[in-house]
Amino acid sequence: MHLVLTNVVIRNAVMAYDTGGVQPGLSPYACRQIEAYLQENFRGPVSVPDMAAMLGISAGHFATCFRESFGQTPHRYLLKLWLDEAERCLRETDMPISEIAARLNFSSQSHLTTALRKYRRLTPGKIRQAGASRSRY
Repeated sequence: MHLVLTNVVIRNAVMAYDTGGVQPGLSPYACRQIEAYLQENFRGPVSVPDMAAMLGISAGHFATCFRESFGQTPHRYLLKLWLDEAERCLRETDMPISEIAARLNFSSQSHLTTALRKYRRLTPGKIRQAGASRSRY
């Protein structure tokens, strides 16, 4: 019963419908819920349908509202979390790049390297060197 009531409350809080100039998107409450969920779960499999189900809306509608609220797609938001974590691991650990890639759902070490080059203009080696030089001081 509690789960049903929670879903009803969430569903009612989800949308800020376009009435009189208000932009569509997720409610502040729903945004906080999704951000907390992603922070806790980004290392594992996360899907748009799962997030949409949390809020009781369709996946397509969720994706549209997410983009409206966060200014980027759910995948781009997740990619930022993955790359932030990859950089942290590269700077602070000696974990192999292939293991970091696997833990963060990249298909391969090459996929992680390509993403870092494209979005951060850095290679894993440069990131690791920067972390190593900081730890010496």
